[in-house]
Amino acid sequence: MTPHIQSIRETLQSAELPQDPTYFGNILASSIAAIMYLSKGFSKSCPQEVQAVLAEALSVTIRVVETVPAHVTVRRNSVVLFQRMIQCLGNRVLRHGPSLLRLLIEHCVEEDVQDVAQIFNQLCIKFQQDAVPAVEGSLLPFLQKCHSLMPNTSDVVGTNDGVIPPHLQAERLSTLKLTFVVVQHIVTYKVTNVLLSPANSPSLLKILQAMYEGASAVQDPVVKKTCIQFFRELTNQWVGQVNGSTGTPQSSFLFFVLEVFIPGMLRSLGACDFNRDALLSRCVTEFSNILWSLKAMRAKEFDQFVLNGALAGCPSSHLEILQAATNAKEMNKGLQTLLS
Repeated sequence: MTPHIQSIRETLQSAELPQDPTYFGNILASSIAAIMYLSKGFSKSCPQEVQAVLAEALSVTIRVVETVPAHVTVRRNSVVLFQRMIQCLGNRVLRHGPSLLRLLIEHCVEEDVQDVAQIFNQLCIKFQQDAVPAVEGSLLPFLQKCHSLMPNTSDVVGTNDGVIPPHLQAERLSTLKLTFVVVQHIVTYKVTNVLLSPANSPSLLKILQAMYEGASAVQDPVVKKTCIQFFRELTNQWVGQVNGSTGTPQSSFLFFVLEVFIPGMLRSLGACDFNRDALLSRCVTEFSNILWSLKAMRAKEFDQFVLNGALAGCPSSHLEILQAATNAKEMNKGLQTLLS
């Protein structure tokens, strides 16, 4: 492995590299691929001297991405190597997270934006709250980049009726899924403080709105479930922290859920035939878990905004089932009866 590291260093020092980044990028990508192959047999339990070489390989790989960030194969190989080093080096990779994510987000295209999402997700899964410093500065740029990569009607010659063709709709949905899953991973794996950082907290309501639209307006049941799970996790983490003061991210979230998310989801799920679709039925279950958490932690607001607000006008017999629920299972049964 050391000869490949040395080869990369020598290539980076070549005076001809700026004149032909494609040619030298191919050489550098091949060296990174060789390191990837050689590192397959190692894990976190490998000897310290091996870990030192792996750490050196990761550092020099970041330098390669900094030097030829537009080279697609370099980016892709660096992602694979970084993912492997997460397993081999543990939290020693975290200090490289911000720089690598910044470079990848800035230069990624439709073909490799999924690689960036995978790094977010893997860091969240592996390091949970310890991943906050590694990803907090890259979340909004990633979401913005994904938005910029989504095709629109102007991408199709002759399209002027505002309708996006099916093949472009599929591309948009694919990119949207990446954003939804990344944000869902952030809260599911307790990297939630990312949303409270100075860089991201001003955009919290925009993030909530995007996740709400994914849950209520996107027809794909997998997307619906992912976005509802985001609200379920954040409800369980934040709603109990609201102490009556307004203006905090937690209180803003609570009132968004009560005033926007719940009424919208009741309309959305009420229009679905969840009895014939197991995934949609799972969405109803996830949503009922949110209702149960609100009832258990914020009974006054649950009565005011849900029973006497969003559900005002529903048969009293159905509302009594929800009011009498003593656990999530009973709440789910009552909700399914209400929506049927």
